[in-house]
Amino acid sequence: MSDSCITIRFFNLLLLTLGLSFIVSANEAFAVQQSHTKKLSFIESKDLLKPSVDIPVSTEWHTISISPLQIKKRIILSGKRESVESVELLIDDKDIGTLKEESKKFAVSGKEDMLFAILKKKLKNAKPISAKSSVKKIVLEPKMLKYINLTAIQNAFKDKHLFVTIKSDALSADKLHQMLDQASSYIGKERTKTIEEKYAHQKNIIVDQDFLPDFAMKMAGKYTIYKGPNCFHAALAFQNSIMPRLPTVNIKVEDGYHRAMINYDELWNILQNGFYEVNPTKDSLKYGDVLIFFETKDAPKRSTVDFHWIRHATTYLFNNFTFSKGSKSPNTPYTIKNIEDEWSTWEKYTKKLGLKIFRRKSLDNIAPPRNLYDWIY
Repeated sequence: MSDSCITIRFFNLLLLTLGLSFIVSANEAFAVQQSHTKKLSFIESKDLLKPSVDIPVSTEWHTISISPLQIKKRIILSGKRESVESVELLIDDKDIGTLKEESKKFAVSGKEDMLFAILKKKLKNAKPISAKSSVKKIVLEPKMLKYINLTAIQNAFKDKHLFVTIKSDALSADKLHQMLDQASSYIGKERTKTIEEKYAHQKNIIVDQDFLPDFAMKMAGKYTIYKGPNCFHAALAFQNSIMPRLPTVNIKVEDGYHRAMINYDELWNILQNGFYEVNPTKDSLKYGDVLIFFETKDAPKRSTVDFHWIRHATTYLFNNFTFSKGSKSPNTPYTIKNIEDEWSTWEKYTKKLGLKIFRRKSLDNIAPPRNLYDWIY
């Protein structure tokens, strides 16, 4: 028996130990099987998506941003590590006035002219982002840090995160039990007990702090510095933080990206093997369901789904709330949003948006490890 087969068998045993009820053979680990889809159908309206439990909440949009320290790390480390994404300015070479404005905006007070001179020189040597574009990319370098106002750069990396509070005084015991029946396998016994205690004392339940798995709780409202961790990784790490690190799941290492990056084919393979598709006309959404957005303009010509059609993955929580990361770039954070926001965003990026819902086959004995790796920071 070859070493690769022994390795695959070892990780299949590990998957079973974790309660992940799917087997990946040595051949399947390196070739995505696209023929598993029985019926080529997509959800084409968000109105078809119904929650299985509607919980009384209050919501507030919070503005979040990457920290000045993370910006500094990206500027310093991007030249040393390919997996760290650089901080860049996009400037039209034909509009020197814009460059002057950007210099004033991002410079330390009193050093506007010096920063402008540096950026002007870099703009001259920079290459256009495409053959037909006059826009060029300027990469910020460590030697420029003494001229750069990091707080001003920070203001360019803003996003919205939905802060959700479950109102215990308006929550019925029946809905609490429904809620915990769906989520307890994800959040674990300790957090389930905390929620029950908060409910017993009529204290509000904070979703960011109380009602997410370890990975999602650690990352909600936060940014990373790496190229690679994407919406696919976020969806799988929500299920179990070990899952996207398994060699039988995260098979390929992409040059220049963090190891955490999950590719289209890797995501599709795990969805076909470890999940089953949910029909929203027969079954309502449940906590932990993975929503996959597709570009479906070519679907009528095909009898099977092509994983290249996948555009985005997000994880359903309850009511109309979701957890996701916007892209593989560290410019996008991990956030809670709602289905309407996710749908309207990806409708802009597709010619014909379609959705599929996947639910993990086994929820038994799943508990993310307590000691998570610090790679994300």
